[in-house]
Amino acid sequence: MNKTIAQLMTRHVVQVEPEMCLSDCAELMAIHKISSLLIGQNNKPLGILTERDVVRLLSQNVSLDSPVSELMSAKLVTVRADTDYRDAYHLFVLHGIRHLVVIEED
Repeated sequence: MNKTIAQLMTRHVVQVEPEMCLSDCAELMAIHKISSLLIGQNNKPLGILTERDVVRLLSQNVSLDSPVSELMSAKLVTVRADTDYRDAYHLFVLHGIRHLVVIEED
């Protein structure tokens, strides 16, 4: 059984601009029932905001008006769509994360 990330990944990804505030991001996540947002410009990923991030930030009393560019995780762990799912799983464990950003080769 050789599955690739392309066969398992979420295809509808919600991307927001870096200037969007934390409260709007949290609202978007709730509306779309998703656990992460990709932060980017011109279809280039700059960072990610996850529901774990939101919970942590709220517990730290971060302002809801803060731009997501100041709060996002900018160290993205990326894979290509043809990555074997076992290799992707290894990245999840290695980095202690629940989301990978799938990118094109270029």
